[in-house]
Amino acid sequence: MAVLSLLYLALLPVEAPDFDEYYYPWLQHIDRLGPIGAFGEPFANYTPPYLYLLAGFSLLPVSHLIVVKIIAVLS
Repeated sequence: MAVLSLLYLALLPVEAPDFDEYYYPWLQHIDRLGPIGAFGEPFANYTPPYLYLLAGFSLLPVSHLIVVKIIAVLS
């Protein structure tokens, strides 16, 4: 378990190819309009529960990449 944790920490700063195309613009939209106001218009092609998690975790004082990775680890 410790080895896996160290491997995960080493890979934490690595961005998946779809991060810049999808997740980053979605999180920018949420930042711009707020975690509730962002849902006033369609902004992503993903399931609402995941987008709600993005909106909620976007309030944390961490980078957008860390927000996406936190959700991936928890799901």
